[in-house]
Amino acid sequence: MYEIRPESIKTFIQDRTIKLPRFQRKQTWDAKKNFQLCVSLFKQYPIGVCILSHEKLSDTRSVKFLLDGRQRRNALKQ
Repeated sequence: MYEIRPESIKTFIQDRTIKLPRFQRKQTWDAKKNFQLCVSLFKQYPIGVCILSHEKLSDTRSVKFLLDGRQRRNALKQ
C-alpha cells in the first residue's frame, strides 16, 4: 500500500533517515540545472513527485529509501 503525503522542501532536504539505494544512478545535474530548479521553486512551479520507500527496522528505528528524486534533492541541498 502506498501513501501520498506532501512535505515541505525543508523537511525533504534535512531528513537524515533518507538513504540512497544501490541502484540509484550517480549525480548528473550541473550547477546550471540546479539553479534552474531553484528558480522554478521561487516561481512556485511544481517540482514533481519524489518517491520514497519507508521501512520500519524496529519499534523505534526506520529508514527511507529515495527511489526517485535524487537529482532534485541534491540540487536543493546545494
